[in-house]
Amino acid sequence: MPASTVPTPPPLLPRRSLLAAGMLLGPLALTACEEGAEEEPPPSAAPAPPPARLTLAPLTTAAELMPEHPVRVREWPLSRTADRPLGLLQRRARSYEATLRVLTDQDPEGRDVPIDPAASTVAVDGEGALVRVLVGTVRDGEMVHTMHLSRDLVEWSTVELSAPIGRWALVAGGGLVMGDPRGTQAHGWRIDDDGTVAALAPVPVPDGATASIRSVARSAETIVAVLDMTTQGSSSPATVTSHDAGRSWGDPVPLPVTGERTGARHVRALTGGFVVTGVHRVTPSWSTEGFSRPTAWSSQDGTDFRQEEVPLPLWQRDGWTHDDIGELERGRPIDFRRIGADLPAVDADGGRLHQTMNVLDEAWVATRDADGSWHLDGGMLRARGVVQTSIADGDGRILLAAGSVQARGTDGRPLRGGSPVAPRRETTGTRGRADAAAAGVVAWKEDGLVDSGDGWYEEGRYRCLALRIAGERIEAVPDLPAEVEAWERPMLHALAPELCMVTGHSAPEDASVQARVHADGQWRAVTGLDADAVGWVGPLTTLDGRLHLAVVTGEEREGGSISWAPRIFASEDGIGWAPALEGPVRVAEEERASRGGGISCVAALGDAVVGIGAVVDEDEVNRPIVAIHDGDGWAASILPDAPTGMLDHLTRVGGEAVAWKAGDDGAVVWAVAADGSAAESYRATDRASRGPVLDLGDGVLLAGGWIDVAASEAEDGQQHGIGACIWASRDAGATWGATLLPRQAGRFPAVHLMQEGEEDVIVLLDDPDGPRGYRIPAARADVLEGGA
Repeated sequence: MPASTVPTPPPLLPRRSLLAAGMLLGPLALTACEEGAEEEPPPSAAPAPPPARLTLAPLTTAAELMPEHPVRVREWPLSRTADRPLGLLQRRARSYEATLRVLTDQDPEGRDVPIDPAASTVAVDGEGALVRVLVGTVRDGEMVHTMHLSRDLVEWSTVELSAPIGRWALVAGGGLVMGDPRGTQAHGWRIDDDGTVAALAPVPVPDGATASIRSVARSAETIVAVLDMTTQGSSSPATVTSHDAGRSWGDPVPLPVTGERTGARHVRALTGGFVVTGVHRVTPSWSTEGFSRPTAWSSQDGTDFRQEEVPLPLWQRDGWTHDDIGELERGRPIDFRRIGADLPAVDADGGRLHQTMNVLDEAWVATRDADGSWHLDGGMLRARGVVQTSIADGDGRILLAAGSVQARGTDGRPLRGGSPVAPRRETTGTRGRADAAAAGVVAWKEDGLVDSGDGWYEEGRYRCLALRIAGERIEAVPDLPAEVEAWERPMLHALAPELCMVTGHSAPEDASVQARVHADGQWRAVTGLDADAVGWVGPLTTLDGRLHLAVVTGEEREGGSISWAPRIFASEDGIGWAPALEGPVRVAEEERASRGGGISCVAALGDAVVGIGAVVDEDEVNRPIVAIHDGDGWAASILPDAPTGMLDHLTRVGGEAVAWKAGDDGAVVWAVAADGSAAESYRATDRASRGPVLDLGDGVLLAGGWIDVAASEAEDGQQHGIGACIWASRDAGATWGATLLPRQAGRFPAVHLMQEGEEDVIVLLDDPDGPRGYRIPAARADVLEGGA
């Protein structure tokens, strides 16, 4: 199963959280509320034979919406050996094509690994004498894996595998490759250098839990895999061990933790045993706020891991003060801000492990010696820009900062750079209408250092371009107000060609609601949207002819935690706004809403006003709710067995109201009644995904999504395919069929559908380097008249 494209949402809105993207369904009493586009798919219902095939007319994307350089997707560490330098393997994307580029401390410009540009999955084992890169490509309806091997990162050989492995083999190490769990088991394989494949015993996942495999390592017969385990919305790291080369496994064992929000990322086999690296949040004695910092665990035999303390980087600036500490002395451990733990590297003899740590534009190295002790190694290296990722050992360092690779190697030359890349772009379309002043937003984050004027640096800024559909082109909106670029995650709302609104929130220090409305041919400021400490801004909805906007705000409590509350605003024209539908969220299980709750959007059902959202407990678990406004506030019911997080989507399909939620646990749909009750009507499997539905009338429904059925797995008459698609039904959802999107085999971008005029539908894809799209001319007729 592919890993979910909609990860479990963050706690309802940490103070600096990003806004989700709201999508509107047109002038209905119910409109869509949907999280921002994600990278990989959520599971959904099994596909049926197709009732229709869709006509897709490609749209051309204007150059101003595309980045200048390839988009950075991911990096893998490559430890130094006698035959190769320290390196990074970087995956990039551009114009539908994937590339892998080797970047070293001797050659930061790098060179490409000769992979198939249509590759959709990559797993890298960079610790042994041979670097092994396992690449998956969809061919003739099957995922086919090829292994590329190199000793020196210059010459590469290619080996075909002797037997198929799981489509979603994502983690490699120690000559092994592992896939994310399907159901209650995760699967793995040993792959020899000649391509011979041998299956391992399945790795068990406890009942009631979900898991993703983060890393795997092997020493002789002992294998250790690191899992991220999620139970009832709470996530924690665990290890699972085999002492007989994968013929059997023990049960997952949680890693011991002393801080909060602990995560484990990597495991490495050293001469003295196994070391796991990760992060946890620690609250210093002088503060009520916790800060993330590196941590580690070790075990000689892969069992009974014990936690180790990793030294913190040291403050290296003069003349700075901190509000709670006072003057910051040079050499003070940096316990007053987040410290990122990055990629580990292991010495060729397996004796020492080097862990990089990033602080703004600084990269530090903590080294673990063979005796298990840690120390700072080699001092601080300052990059030209915020360090986004890094790797180092005793002889060299490689940093990714300011959009390019910067390296210093064993030759002692100063930091030098090369091989520029661009940040991933996220495309979000307006739900419902593509014929307004704007039809979507392309957003990305540019990391940088800005002197805020009080001696402190701010990290990065969000950038965005609004897009519109102009004939057969996707082009940038030329007159979007310049200040919108400074908002965090702008969202676009469109009810009709005459009404378009963009919302967001200002810099995270105050996080106030911001909005502009396009009316009478121009963008105009709004009044009355007075809300600070914003964590969520929902989409526009219409109740009794008035526009409504749902906002969730936070208030800091004693001890530094945040309590959340709903704020609803109403407007006659989109320009002037006033509070409406006031009052808190209430649930019978008060302990499950001890930190309040929020409403993400509202709708009218008969005489009732219904809202959807989430409540939050002390452990920051978000539980989806459906609520009725009773005059005093929101009387809410927690949805049982629902994926955790803010409820995403409320719309009308075939005359019925439905709420939709996606997460790592899968997509779930509920039928919502006017009394605020909700009955589950659809739950995901791992065979396909259908997103929120666009109802075109006459029983014709469309939904973006994906299908994951290999040709060899399809039953008689069953449709098969692997990749992004558009689902269509012409019988009000009784049966569905998928039209696979061109050049998306093995790829799972979010698929946004929008109505244009009375007949056409616009398709926008969230490809990593910018928007791609299609038009479905006369979409309802196309579905009704299409082939079976």
